Amino acid sequence: MIQLRNLNMDPDWYFASLPADASREAMGITVWLNKLRGRFPALTFGYFNPCLDAACKV
Repeated sequence: MIQLRNLNMDPDWYFASLPADASREAMGITVWLNKLRGRFPALTFGYFNPCLDAACKV
């Protein structure tokens, strides 16, 4: 599972870390999520830690 709440990042730091010749078009979060789903079908996304006990009903 990728906890999406952990993807928060300072935008100024992020943009400063990009290469000066960042000529590639941004893919956006939806395309990024779909690419990950295609490559890792069992991957889940969320914002909580699921119970690992099989008896848990979530």
